[in-house]
Amino acid sequence: MFADAQTKILFVGNSLTYTNNLPLLVEKIAKEDGTSIVTEMIAFPNYALEDHWNETQVSSALARTKYDYVILQQGPSAMPASRTNLVEYALKFSQLCRKSKAKVCLYTVWPSRERNFDFLNVIKSYAMAADTAGGRALEAGLAWKKILDENEDFPLYSSDDFHPTMHGSLLSAMVIYATLFQKNNFDFLKLENLSSKSITEAELDLMKNVALGVSNN
Repeated sequence: MFADAQTKILFVGNSLTYTNNLPLLVEKIAKEDGTSIVTEMIAFPNYALEDHWNETQVSSALARTKYDYVILQQGPSAMPASRTNLVEYALKFSQLCRKSKAKVCLYTVWPSRERNFDFLNVIKSYAMAADTAGGRALEAGLAWKKILDENEDFPLYSSDDFHPTMHGSLLSAMVIYATLFQKNNFDFLKLENLSSKSITEAELDLMKNVALGVSNN
């Protein structure tokens, strides 16, 4: 769809986006696949979408640049009040994005390890926000759940039991890329090109399979 031009993607979020530089990981995956994309990121610690709305950097970026996709993210938002907030501001941003014809996506995250019982509520919150905004959920959180349901010790969580390891960020990046570009394989993605010595071939193969399964639902 974008063979003749770079795809421009704006990531809007907090530390769950900027940890391990998620946008750059998506760029690296795209490069291995021969796809030309360019990403920008507006992300600050502990920010919700409401904070981004009030702070205006995102609206200024949308006014000066024509993006193909705007990917929105806040915290897990599993509780009723935070779910309502997520849905409300996803809708506000979607209305702003519509003026420049940017497609809105919601980057589904995950709960902290101690609240792993909330996975389905997080997934539901982001699905509701995507539906209300007329966009699509990029279901990284669902991919996390599928892996952790089979192996609770798989190294997706960092030492604080909330932020992602490189495994967690790469899995999220694969879900994002496969969903946006409708990929049905990751044959092009090789471990030696990922610049991460912490990931094994077996782990990468598992993450590929789960990411594709989630992205092609």
